[in-house]
Amino acid sequence: MPIDFEFVSPDDKPALLALTTPEWQAQGRTLLTELDYKPHEAANHDDFFNRFNRTRYQLVLIEECFDSSSPAENRSLKYLQSLIMGQRRYAIIFLISEQFPTLSSMHAFQQSVHAVIHPRDLDKLKPIVQQVVADQDLFLHVFRDAQLEITAGGK
Repeated sequence: MPIDFEFVSPDDKPALLALTTPEWQAQGRTLLTELDYKPHEAANHDDFFNRFNRTRYQLVLIEECFDSSSPAENRSLKYLQSLIMGQRRYAIIFLISEQFPTLSSMHAFQQSVHAVIHPRDLDKLKPIVQQVVADQDLFLHVFRDAQLEITAGGK
């Protein structure tokens, strides 16, 4: 399978969509474009792995049954859940799941994602994404400042 390259400039905010349901994919693509993200779409698990390992995505929107018939078969989600924090720190991961209520912190923690979204709340996806991204930026602000200072040679 040939690899198609999607160029990402330093000003881009890359986002990866791993959605099998066409309506959700179209809705996610439109929303992320409105929020100034540059959405890339994974067609299957292999495509997801290739894309995720080539680009430092700021946001990942993944369906619980992406390219699978059950959540247990979702290799892309299992891969994200198994990554160490240093590899996952830069991507905010949203899981669309019929099993969990929207923005349930305990279920998000249990699934090793930043937020869960129930499909019935996809019409509220824009404010949900904005809230979770803002919360994550606030949470990691001190860490990122310290990392920048260390990189710059500060104390």
